[in-house]
Amino acid sequence: MKDEPNNESPGNSPDQPAPEQPAQGEKPSDKPDASISATQHIENLREVYDQQNINKVDVYFSTGGQEADKIDFMVLPLTPRTDSRLPIDQITHQQFGESRMMLISHGLNHDVLAAEAVEQIVLRHCPGSSSAVCCNLQLQSAFQLSRLIREFSTSPLYQPGKTQALVIFENRETKDTASLLADFVKKGGPAKGLTEQLAQKGLLLIYAGQHANLPENAVQQEIYAAYYLINTLILGISEHVNNYQEALETYRQVIETSRLTGWLSTRPESDLVREVTALLVAGSLLQELTERRNSISYAEERETVKKLLDTPLKNIVLFIATYFDEISITDFDQLVKTLIGDLPETLINQQKGGAFDLLWEWETSADSILTDCGLLFDLSEKRKIPAYRFEKSVRKDILRDFFSSSQRLMLLRRHDVIMRGLFADNAMFTPGIVAGCLGLNFENAAINPPHYLAGFCLHMTDHLSDIDSDNWRTKQDYFLWLVNFIRAWEDKERFKSYLGQFYKQMMENELRRAILGALLTHLCTPDRPENLARLKTFLEGTSSEEMTGSFRIIRAIVFNYLDHLPEFFREVDSWTDTSTGEPSKSCAFIKIACTYIFYNGWLDKRGKRSLAVQLLEKAASPDFPDGLSLLSDFIFGLSSAAAFRRIYRKLYKENYLQERLLKEDMEADLQLIWVIVLTQWHYLLQPGREVLQISPESQQNRFFPALEAILASHTRSRLNIAFNKAIEIINYRIAGFKEADQVARGPLENKRTSARTLISLLATYSTAHGNDR
Repeated sequence: MKDEPNNESPGNSPDQPAPEQPAQGEKPSDKPDASISATQHIENLREVYDQQNINKVDVYFSTGGQEADKIDFMVLPLTPRTDSRLPIDQITHQQFGESRMMLISHGLNHDVLAAEAVEQIVLRHCPGSSSAVCCNLQLQSAFQLSRLIREFSTSPLYQPGKTQALVIFENRETKDTASLLADFVKKGGPAKGLTEQLAQKGLLLIYAGQHANLPENAVQQEIYAAYYLINTLILGISEHVNNYQEALETYRQVIETSRLTGWLSTRPESDLVREVTALLVAGSLLQELTERRNSISYAEERETVKKLLDTPLKNIVLFIATYFDEISITDFDQLVKTLIGDLPETLINQQKGGAFDLLWEWETSADSILTDCGLLFDLSEKRKIPAYRFEKSVRKDILRDFFSSSQRLMLLRRHDVIMRGLFADNAMFTPGIVAGCLGLNFENAAINPPHYLAGFCLHMTDHLSDIDSDNWRTKQDYFLWLVNFIRAWEDKERFKSYLGQFYKQMMENELRRAILGALLTHLCTPDRPENLARLKTFLEGTSSEEMTGSFRIIRAIVFNYLDHLPEFFREVDSWTDTSTGEPSKSCAFIKIACTYIFYNGWLDKRGKRSLAVQLLEKAASPDFPDGLSLLSDFIFGLSSAAAFRRIYRKLYKENYLQERLLKEDMEADLQLIWVIVLTQWHYLLQPGREVLQISPESQQNRFFPALEAILASHTRSRLNIAFNKAIEIINYRIAGFKEADQVARGPLENKRTSARTLISLLATYSTAHGNDR
């Protein structure tokens, strides 16, 4: 998802004129038109994927939080077809109608067919509609579909009361694809809640992507969403069976037999299609599959494996093929030579069978050795990359059993050799090698958890600090591997108790703390509530020099919790100093950071979807009845004033000799910050405001909770002074723009009006509630 094209912003209307075509010789824009056909959109994606470069950005924070994430929406016109080859059956349509979600998994060269399937499905389920809405996800962090629903329901393309279909075309699998697809697949998980959210908004959701590893797993379990598979094999089967469901079941049996027995498993898919369809026509496919599965002899296979492992070079080859099954030929060759070079000296010193002898044997006889090991080169489209795989998958299971039991010491030694190479200077290990190494970490953690869990993560962290900042892409890759490893570690109940050791050691020095802060922006998510306690510990140790970085970390975590604000606010409010009852240092940091989200947001020029807008929008939505009250208490409450004093008292004390002046100026600055925040709220919450679509209702009452919270610690007269000072600041800024520049002056003039309105509202509220000081 990382490198998707940068499309038109959500504010663009679907009826805007199409952009002008580039002159001859000019390079076309990478941005798709605001209105574009499904098949043309696919073509655009194909072109852009090979052209785009990722901008050089902060390698940690670019991969998490709202700063690097973006979702764009555009109209997708649909064309009814009478010549479609796709057998979409009634059962699939029924599943889609019930779940309101569909997963279309297509092969490498079937993305255009997937677009045709989208057109068929949407036209049937959205009566009277001739278009869908295409969602371009430019995301580098973990993503939940509830966010997509939330963002679209506030975009100009959303039409309440009308059934609309959201479509995601994804042509490349990423690290976060599995997390996204879990929303579709897991029964009893978030899927049912998503159906309810979609139904409330009148939405349908279709995800079309290349996920070659998904069908074999998903077809065997009853996934929640409607599931539709498009590839060469199932299309060929469909021509010779009664319906799509029968084709899907036949496909599953063929794939399972191929996996177990190696039947045509490494040949191009066209060979498998020809063989299967010929057997279908002859009526003998079921018999063929049964005979092939029955031909497997587990005992014979174990004996074969045992003999192969007795040969040192074949032992190395089988080890790599077992634990590193997603690596290229070049990587495979590199690992073989690395492990040959690390053989024990006693073997190296032997005249025959030494390292040099084995290396010569590998260089001259690699293909025959691989064949003897039962390995063939897989060119089929089912693989992410062309790679070696076992002709019979059962051999891999037997090898895992041997390596983890009778050859465990060898397994540990080889793992450590590869780990050392992973952290060597100028190491250029590919994702496949790293993935295999990470998997081995969990397998060997049973023997030495501190070494393979906390020790590994600390090595990875220190290596991150040593990578040159110019090599930012490698640095980013290592960081993401570390994030994914820790998240996988958190899911291992057996090893959770060792996490505390890792986090404690990450607090030991400044470099580790910097990386820990970035890690927390990924790890502090609603599905990992225990990590908020780790954020608390981290913030308690924050120095004044780290304050700005800590605010940035908190912003990213607040973004993660947009759909779970009550839980987040209540947890943070519970962090108090037991001796004084006032907010702890960590609580104070978060309150101040949330305040600055709005304080800085009122001057935000980055667009309409800043975090300030999203946070206020969520709090003011009808789905969150007490949202503004909760947000007001968190930002303006008595504990927030105490938080401000706790964080900034030392700084003010350095500039003031008299305690009285220090206290007065601190209070005046806090009042000014609060009224600027309140002005921002009032500006955004006005009916019809373009940046925030909120239904008009009792606007005045919306601000009473905030005013009540502020007046609990500040007098009306002091707040009037602060409001007038805010108006002076706005006037100064307005004066900096030419009178004709309404684009710049307009919002500021509206905010000045908001500030004056709030002064009147403050007087009304104070008089009515006897707080007219």
